[in-house]
Amino acid sequence: MKLEEAQKTAEEFVELIRPYCSKIEVCGSIRRKKDDVKDIDIVITLKNSHLPIGLIPGIIIVKKGKKLIELEYKRKQIDIYIATDENFEVLKMIRTGSANFNKMLCMKAIEKGWRLKFDMGLVNGYGNVIANTEEGILKNLLGDNVKPEDRR
Repeated sequence: MKLEEAQKTAEEFVELIRPYCSKIEVCGSIRRKKDDVKDIDIVITLKNSHLPIGLIPGIIIVKKGKKLIELEYKRKQIDIYIATDENFEVLKMIRTGSANFNKMLCMKAIEKGWRLKFDMGLVNGYGNVIANTEEGILKNLLGDNVKPEDRR
């Protein structure tokens, strides 16, 4: 689908689930402002322990797990990634992508003797968290923050 169509669908969907979320961010190709979008990626933290997705009209659940819900809304694929307050920023960065950009970040971390973990952030060889925000991770690995639309 085209970016404008994907953005509109994402915005509508976000409004449907906003009452159940503490934090919510549209990621993936939409956040990177790609012309063509395959699916809609959304990262959330929940206000309560669950998202009553099956009770919201117009949603078809494809697969539901504790950390990922795959569904269809208005004939478009939406993947909801459920984060904690501690890993929301990390998951937002990783789900923004691109896959090649994420691989490059992982390689940069390894070169420094670190690891990039989706549930913790940037971790040194002793398991200590160096950074768990998007900006912190990018600055530690690349020396600067990189805007989503520049992540290839």
